[in-house]
Amino acid sequence: MVKSSGEDFVPDWARMFVRDKFGSATTHWDKLEQMEEMMVNCWAMRTSRDSEKQRRFLLNELHEGRLRQGWGWDDSQDLRRLGVLWANGDTPSDVQNKVNGHWRMGNGPGDDYMQVGDLVAILNVPGDGFFTICRITGDYYFGIAVEFGDFGHVRSVEVLTPNGVSNDHPLVHAGLRRSFRCQSRLWNIKDYCACLDSILQSGLAPEELTLGSTPVGRVESVVSELITEPLGLIGGPAWEGSARECAGRRVGAGPAVGPGVPVSSGRPPHRRPARARC
Repeated sequence: MVKSSGEDFVPDWARMFVRDKFGSATTHWDKLEQMEEMMVNCWAMRTSRDSEKQRRFLLNELHEGRLRQGWGWDDSQDLRRLGVLWANGDTPSDVQNKVNGHWRMGNGPGDDYMQVGDLVAILNVPGDGFFTICRITGDYYFGIAVEFGDFGHVRSVEVLTPNGVSNDHPLVHAGLRRSFRCQSRLWNIKDYCACLDSILQSGLAPEELTLGSTPVGRVESVVSELITEPLGLIGGPAWEGSARECAGRRVGAGPAVGPGVPVSSGRPPHRRPARARC
């Protein structure tokens, strides 16, 4: 029985109905609420795959506790310096504008930026078709990798899935896989914090997380997505906004530092990031 009154009755009834039909584990609502209460944010990141040498270097650095990102070959691209520049209302140089979309790695306030404790899914690590989940453990700093003269943007991390996770693993929500199509270097996936948490709390051995699902399992995952995700997200304002953000990154359109900011200012927006649905 649903005990509610006023405007809360409809959402309360809908939630209770779905739980009765499909169970709270299927809907992930309980886990999502827990993650919201813990103020954990979740991100997806792409790193360089230009050569096998680079990939091995970045993987080794990751397991040493350093999450590195490219487009960081000049000291002026240090996001801490850029923060001072933005605060003063100054215009970034052409070299600084190359740091397209990296500002969220910085040490800014709120959930527009990565914070200690946030989870990050590193795509195509340790290899194509896999991702690695890390937890942010320290502030951003800048330190160019001498061997490559690049990859200067660094966050301290703890690797939580040392062998990686298969994109096709049964625990990977179909919506999360779809979000991996985004071509940005860094975007927000807070809607799938519950999925990442389920993977981490599954108790599976590291090698078990590298196994893919069966064709039947993938179909079940898609059906589960249709059942558990609000239909308003598909084609709605949030979906369209994040899709535009990712599309802008693919073609090089839009501001150099953040969505909705003129290129001339180079200052990040003071609003919540779009939850990527690319």
